Amino acid sequence: MKPLRNQTILVTRPATEENASSDGLTQLLLQAGADVISKPVIQILPPEHWDEVDSVVASRDRFSWLVFTSPHGVRFFLSRCLQLGLRPEELAEKKIAVVGEQTGEVLTEYFLQPHLVPSEFDSRSLASELIKRMESQLHSVLLVRGSRGSRVLPDSLKDKSIPFQEIVVYRSLDVDQVDSKTREMMETGKFDWTTVSSSAIARSCVKLFGESLHKTKLVSISPQTSGVLEELGFHPAAEAKVFNMAGMLRAMVDT
Repeated sequence: MKPLRNQTILVTRPATEENASSDGLTQLLLQAGADVISKPVIQILPPEHWDEVDSVVASRDRFSWLVFTSPHGVRFFLSRCLQLGLRPEELAEKKIAVVGEQTGEVLTEYFLQPHLVPSEFDSRSLASELIKRMESQLHSVLLVRGSRGSRVLPDSLKDKSIPFQEIVVYRSLDVDQVDSKTREMMETGKFDWTTVSSSAIARSCVKLFGESLHKTKLVSISPQTSGVLEELGFHPAAEAKVFNMAGMLRAMVDT
């Protein structure tokens, strides 16, 4: 069964995400029969300087929890640990929280297991369930994140007076321009669907394509991402109920 046969879909995720896993969105869409064009609208790069990260790794005993808000955070942080001579298994005594199943799966590639995966794969649920684990206990939390993203988790920890430190282990930057063929396809309504899998991607899509985005159906990964699209004047045609790549596929099939 190929539910997306004869549909052309623009995938806007960073190439590093699509190449990192066999169950990336592009692969799922191809299996569903879609014609897929991958044009990342953001790029993921290491930080310009590792000084703060290296300092935190050296003083890691201060933290009882490690919190990863994306698969990129896991890869960049643990790769840096390896470069510094620290084996990931040396972090096994820490409690580890991840924002969702995909982030947890990347963690297992380094032979570590998450202690907390929220029931809904977003920052709000992660914040709520993490804070519940910390009631009546003294904890210090290390938030491993990118250069931009939701402030829900750090703001929630601050409100509860839970000590934490944030470190940026990768940069998320907008792509400045798109090739003429992709732009023409967008302007002439050739894309049946365009995927929007983060708030940063939502903003970059609007910057790159402008009003042409009204000529494609947008599928959003979460209510948070849908909210950003709405603020920018674009209503998603579908929204994932489970906030991951399979959820986005299901939302397209069911619409």
